[in-house]
Amino acid sequence: KEINFFAYEENDHNIKKYNSYDLGNNFKMITQFKDYYNLFNEFENGIKIMGECSVNYLLRYKQTIKRLKEYYGDDYKTIKIIISLRNPIDRAFSSWLMSVRDGHDKYEFEEIVDLMINDKNPYSLETMNYLEYGLYSDAVKAYKDNFHHVHILLYDDLVKNFSLEINKIFKFLNISNDNEIQNLKYNVSGIPKLKFLHKLIKSDLFLKKIIKDLLPNKIISLIKKILEMNYLKPKISNKTKNILINYYKSDIMKLDNSINRDLNNWMR
Repeated sequence: KEINFFAYEENDHNIKKYNSYDLGNNFKMITQFKDYYNLFNEFENGIKIMGECSVNYLLRYKQTIKRLKEYYGDDYKTIKIIISLRNPIDRAFSSWLMSVRDGHDKYEFEEIVDLMINDKNPYSLETMNYLEYGLYSDAVKAYKDNFHHVHILLYDDLVKNFSLEINKIFKFLNISNDNEIQNLKYNVSGIPKLKFLHKLIKSDLFLKKIIKDLLPNKIISLIKKILEMNYLKPKISNKTKNILINYYKSDIMKLDNSINRDLNNWMR
């Protein structure tokens, strides 16, 4: 997860910026093909299909498509791509919440939206450009135009019928669904009530190396649920939501036509 290999050339200036931030254990900037290859080489023999996901493959779709074709050659036609899309307003808000949670953003959501809409984004790190990530239409069209196998997964559909959408993915990948897939929450966002507690549980030594090794999964799940209660869940003001609806409206309409889905609920 969040490998980013195809989104960035080795000498991309953004890599240094990313490396100066702590974006969690799941976020990596893999620039060497050998390192990328070894991520998959570690899997046991007999695995039928493997893959990875990186949010920046959608934001940096031009670079990603170019590099996929360079590395795969004519075999790029066999690549199967799954694009997961969420209401861009909810996505932007969730991304901001995570930045605040981890101490990267000091602004209120209304303030940062106003700055970004007026081209005054105070942050140079791409992942903190919350609004641009939700402009999906050009990226989706480019992937559909360049690859033979593209599956669009809407977050709303996944929430409504998890099993159905998972089965669609298995069918798209042409693999059998022999095991039950659990619908689990990861990396829950929110504003920490007790910041010292949040910093403590984010520590590898505290949560992942000690608790995971010593406690059974049921107890770990219970602890995680308790820890989630430490996060406040603010709501977007109606004024800011209307501003964002106007910001995304034309792009949502383009996407609506591209994937042949009614996305009007994203503009309510």
